[in-house]
Amino acid sequence: KKVENATAPTGPNDVPWLRLEAVAGAGTTSAVKQIYRLNTQGGVAPATCAGQAAGSVLTVSYSAQYWIYA
Repeated sequence: KKVENATAPTGPNDVPWLRLEAVAGAGTTSAVKQIYRLNTQGGVAPATCAGQAAGSVLTVSYSAQYWIYA
């Protein structure tokens, strides 16, 4: 579950940084306690759909580092 987020320091076009806490579960990821999404680049959708055909899919690429702690 999301615990907190912070505006990416690199600019408004970068998705926020996140800190997530794992919920109880079973399986290969059951030992995970926290996940951080950091150093994001891109990922924020345009403010409008101007110039996009109705029904089309707009892809917004991004990159990030994910730190996973068990």
